[in-house]
Amino acid sequence: MDVFANLSYEEQVFRLTRAAQSALISYSLPLATVKLVLYVHNAMFKVITPTGEQYALRLQLSQRSKPINQTRSELRWLSAIHRDTTLRVPEPVLSDQGYITFQPVEGVQEPVSVVLFRWLEGASPGHTLTVNQAAQAGQFMGQLHAHSRQYAVPGDFDRPYFDWEGLFGESSIYFPGENRAIFTSEQALIFDWVAESMATTLTALAERPGSFGLIHADFILKNILFTSTEVAAIDFDDSGFGFYLYDLAPLLLQLLDQPNYVDLRAAWLDGYRAVQPLSSEDEGLIETMIAARLLRSCYWIACNLHNPNIRSQAPAMLEYRAATLRDYLNTGRVSRRGDQF
Repeated sequence: MDVFANLSYEEQVFRLTRAAQSALISYSLPLATVKLVLYVHNAMFKVITPTGEQYALRLQLSQRSKPINQTRSELRWLSAIHRDTTLRVPEPVLSDQGYITFQPVEGVQEPVSVVLFRWLEGASPGHTLTVNQAAQAGQFMGQLHAHSRQYAVPGDFDRPYFDWEGLFGESSIYFPGENRAIFTSEQALIFDWVAESMATTLTALAERPGSFGLIHADFILKNILFTSTEVAAIDFDDSGFGFYLYDLAPLLLQLLDQPNYVDLRAAWLDGYRAVQPLSSEDEGLIETMIAARLLRSCYWIACNLHNPNIRSQAPAMLEYRAATLRDYLNTGRVSRRGDQF
């Protein structure tokens, strides 16, 4: 990403924080303070005003792979969820330019897009869930899919498609292009074999009525918040049109190494099944979806080498994930997971 990618992590964060502070002028919040919450592919800041109001501000560094109308469509879906349901999801805030503003970042050729959301209260579950939390989260996901199934998608709505081609093909937003050079020849071969192995299954599933719709696509531990009574989902930046079954896979992949994984998986699926149908045939495809998620994450790593932390960890992460996917090719099961990215 221009000269920005060659800066140290600390210098990148400094420049992003300065840009986030400047962006608040468009929201009539010039006296608010910003604090970095997370910087992986995008940068997320917590904003606190002098009167105690709280917001979340996102600098979207992945803008090049996601055209601005895709961000606009993400915000339209979030607004519709707020209007139509009681689900707790991020609520976009208007600026003097609309829901999206543009902010220069020193070292990046083009201004990056900025979105402000109202802050959602809740605590992250950390590295695992309780069985009760897994059931709550599954019910939330079922309700989100129920809204997706009835949502009247506007004609100019634009979000990525996560069928087989959208996940792994050259037109995918995750296709690493020249960054495939980060893969060893063995890794590239394993990744290609895994993608080819699921092509027939995913293509057939895409033709099944009711299998495909708007999904969160990144429902993982860091994107779930709990209060004493409620669940919230944050970070819809990866949302798009995909397999509903795929939306069940990212969390299961993260939980796979937990000693009570069998109980967590059962609670997660039972919670979902309480709202949405889930046949035994569907459940049998979840292992394929977990492998698809793991492979997609390898492409994601290659697409985000502008972040020095990801770039430095990429070889080890890819080595471990490739070994996991090699086992999947041999056994048909994902028996261990990669890391938190």
